[in-house]
Amino acid sequence: IFFYALQVARKSLASFHNNQNSSSAHQRQRRLRMSKSLASLLASTLAGVINVLLTNPMWVASLRIMEYKSIRKNSNETSNSNSSESNINHQQTNLWNVMRRIAKEEGLLQLWNATFTSLLLVSNPIIQHFLYGQMRIRLLSYIG
Repeated sequence: IFFYALQVARKSLASFHNNQNSSSAHQRQRRLRMSKSLASLLASTLAGVINVLLTNPMWVASLRIMEYKSIRKNSNETSNSNSSESNINHQQTNLWNVMRRIAKEEGLLQLWNATFTSLLLVSNPIIQHFLYGQMRIRLLSYIG
């Protein structure tokens, strides 16, 4: 998702930049030009945010499934009885059903629980991607 969103963000920023250049000369002088590195950083940031917003519900549901399986395993080890909690149907623990159940029972916004923390963690791959691009450009200009 990240790389698809990155390509879309790059194309959108390039289109926006081209639309600014098609305006009058006076307007072009007044507007600051966006450098390629700044555009790359902005595109990476947008892609990271889109990635987090689209995948966070799946991570929340995935963590719930792991929690359910852990509870089921622990309850099976401590007792041999078939309690309703330890007898979770496998069909109920697939990703989409868990997401649906969370949205229904706890509210739709619960699927984006801890999104702020994930958005903070987006900064690491953004910086890495940005630095990779800068080093690649400098290396290619040095070689070529």
